[in-house]
Amino acid sequence: MKRSLPATLLVSLLLFSQGWGSSFAQEAAQQKPAGPSWQTLSDHQWKTDLGGEQPEVLILRMSNDEFEKFHANKKAAKAYIDETGFLKRKLINIVFCDIVKHKGDEEWWVILTHTTHSTATVVAWQIPK
Repeated sequence: MKRSLPATLLVSLLLFSQGWGSSFAQEAAQQKPAGPSWQTLSDHQWKTDLGGEQPEVLILRMSNDEFEKFHANKKAAKAYIDETGFLKRKLINIVFCDIVKHKGDEEWWVILTHTTHSTATVVAWQIPK
């Protein structure tokens, strides 16, 4: 009797736990967050806000002159973004991650992510003709 009790408990546990796994997976699938929605801020500026304390993303299309002023230094970039008022909070830090320049003075695509720690990361590339 003593030997069969642990085996019986193990089999019972396995049988009953099979139903729990599928319902948990179904609940998790139903609680999937909605995808981000994009706001058009102007003809050359778009934003998505994941809500609450979640990150924000800006996509900006800038002229070459505008980008050179923006990319001159961190202080100029922070001032440009803070003055637009697009973000929920003022920036504490900005990091230029990847800048791809082409020959000429073509426009730029700039993608800026604003984290919950008020740090922005910037990826930009010049649009080749």
